[in-house]
Amino acid sequence: MFAPLAEYKDYEFYQTHPTICFDTMQERGEYEIVAVFQSRVAYVDEVTFRYYNFIQADTQKEFDSFISAVEQLAYYDTGKEVEYGDCLLTLSTCDREITDGRLVVLARKCD
Repeated sequence: MFAPLAEYKDYEFYQTHPTICFDTMQERGEYEIVAVFQSRVAYVDEVTFRYYNFIQADTQKEFDSFISAVEQLAYYDTGKEVEYGDCLLTLSTCDREITDGRLVVLARKCD
């Protein structure tokens, strides 16, 4: 369903499509892309970054740790910064380049 997200691996595609519209029944939302990265679903006993377990940061430290891990994995620097308290949208799709791979697009809600 989200296979077209793979186009965001290409920096030039990102440059021409820097925002995502994500609407719900309650509101229309526009999000600017902060990072695009590859990850994978981890085994139960594996100690690794699990972006899919991040739902809400309860502390600044938890938020900063998540963002730091995302920045290390990012395909390129978008120049966009996020702050603790920002509303984030995480879109993920299968990425067959690696076993159990996922392509992730992280975006921040525009004001």
